[in-house]
Amino acid sequence: MARLAPSSIEVHTDYSLPRKAWIASEQAQLDAAAEEAKRVSPGGLVGETVRWPRADGYAVYMIVRQEPLMLAHVNICDGYSIESALIRGLTLTDVRKMVERERALRHFFEHTNDFYDELEVGQVVHYHNGFKEFVRCEVVEAPDDDACVHAEKGERCLRPVALVGGWGTHDLRSDGYHMKGVREGRLFKPNASCIYENPEATQVRRHEDPAQLEPLGIRGQQEMFG
Repeated sequence: MARLAPSSIEVHTDYSLPRKAWIASEQAQLDAAAEEAKRVSPGGLVGETVRWPRADGYAVYMIVRQEPLMLAHVNICDGYSIESALIRGLTLTDVRKMVERERALRHFFEHTNDFYDELEVGQVVHYHNGFKEFVRCEVVEAPDDDACVHAEKGERCLRPVALVGGWGTHDLRSDGYHMKGVREGRLFKPNASCIYENPEATQVRRHEDPAQLEPLGIRGQQEMFG
């Protein structure tokens, strides 16, 4: 049975800084907390973080002791937390599996920029929204820091140009979220694991090659769709 540490780990975020700067600051604070936990308590899982989906974000906890198992709440972003009973029910096997998943996710996110850096401006790729729904996109460079949420000026991101694949009729309405994104050319930078052209996107690549599919909704022709 796990226990909850008596105090939270505080992570302060200065959103007035450029996005990369405040993310780096958050990570530096997490790294410092992890090093302190490792200094105090031995164990290969000490200092690792685990998380649970809550509301529009995640409840984040750090393993601060391995035996007996203890987790500390990480007060980051919205500071979401989970129920005490859920903490008490955790076993070492549970958190070991959670840490493995977190490490895999970190690997994907850390290599997202590597994938984008290899793309050529003007290249066409396909973002998988799920259920064989693809957004055909053109690779572009963000014109400024505010044009794309996850990219800064000069970084590669995607501009949607068409919907292809298994979209429903309601998705093709001009006010549909992704159809509107096509119409407005709304820039975005999804994780590389969702891009069909990424050789490491093994789940996505189980589907038919979307490059061979005819567009259902095309930028500049939205008057065709209700």
